[in-house]
Amino acid sequence: MKFIKMENGKIWYKKMLSEKEVLTDDIVNCYKRVEEATATTCCSRSDFSMAFLMLVLKNQEVLKLEATVEVVDSTLQKIKDANPKVIIGYKK
Repeated sequence: MKFIKMENGKIWYKKMLSEKEVLTDDIVNCYKRVEEATATTCCSRSDFSMAFLMLVLKNQEVLKLEATVEVVDSTLQKIKDANPKVIIGYKK
């Protein structure tokens, strides 16, 4: 799971062993993505969901940051407050 925090108009996240940052002004679109996954072992099967914060930047780069549903929801709200021009939600 990736570490995500937001302060001073920047989103900080971990990628590999380093910390990266994205300015909220560089975000064009962001949304929550939930994926269902199944894990099987020799004697049981588990179904679980994974939440991702998806960020589409001005240079068309797409960041997929794994986090909890609560962190994704709160970060989306903070992004909307910091940059009202950002489109929240998935667009086709």
